[in-house]
Amino acid sequence: KINSFRDSSDVKESIILTLKKLLLQHPELFQDIKPLLKGMSLGVISTFFSENRQTSDQQGENDSDVVDYKYENWFLCEESESRLETSISERACVLVNGKLLVKFVGRISALCLESFSVGGSTFVAGHWYCPVSDWTVDSLKQSFAVGEFRFKGSVGRWAYMRPMYNYRKDPDSQELDILLKDAQTFASKNKAVMPELNMEARKAYRHNKLEELSLARRE
Repeated sequence: KINSFRDSSDVKESIILTLKKLLLQHPELFQDIKPLLKGMSLGVISTFFSENRQTSDQQGENDSDVVDYKYENWFLCEESESRLETSISERACVLVNGKLLVKFVGRISALCLESFSVGGSTFVAGHWYCPVSDWTVDSLKQSFAVGEFRFKGSVGRWAYMRPMYNYRKDPDSQELDILLKDAQTFASKNKAVMPELNMEARKAYRHNKLEELSLARRE
C-alpha cells in the first residue's frame, strides 16, 4: 500500500516524509495524527518509527524512552499481581529490554524486574508501568503473536502505575518478594511465548482471557 501511495504523486511522498520526521521528533503525537494516516499503511509508519528510534536512542538524540507520570486518570487494579502469576504459568508474557515483564492477562502492563535508566527516566524494580503509545502496544502484540518472548526494539513511552501490592495492599509483604523473584526467574529462563500454540491461537488468547475475566466478575 505504501508504495502505490508514494507513486501517486511527489506531493504525497513529501507528506509521508514530513509525518515520519514529526513522529520521530514528537512520538506523543502519534495518537493525534492517526486520522491523517488513512490510506497509508500504519504498520509501515510504525515499523519505520520503531527502527529509526533505535538508532536515535543509541546516539543519545531521542528522549522517547521515558516514564510518564502525567497519566493520573489511569489505574491498575489490585488483581494485576494474580494475573501476572497466571501469565507466567501460561507463558503469556513478553520481556522488554530484559527488565520489563509484560503480562497479557487483563490489561497489558509490565512489572519492572530490575531498576534501570533510559532516555533520562528511571524504571524502578517492583513497580508497574503501562505502554502509552499505540505503536508500542501494537509491537508488543505482534511479538506475542509470533511467539517472540524477548521484545526487540526500544523501550518506548510508558505511564507509571503503582508499586506492587497484594490484596491487602501491603507493599512490604513477603508474598510480593516471592512473586518478584518468580518473575525474575521466569524472565531469565523463558525463551518463547506459548510455543504450544500457533499464531492465530496466540492472537485469540488475550481476547478469550478478557471474556473469561468479564464472566468471572459477573458471577
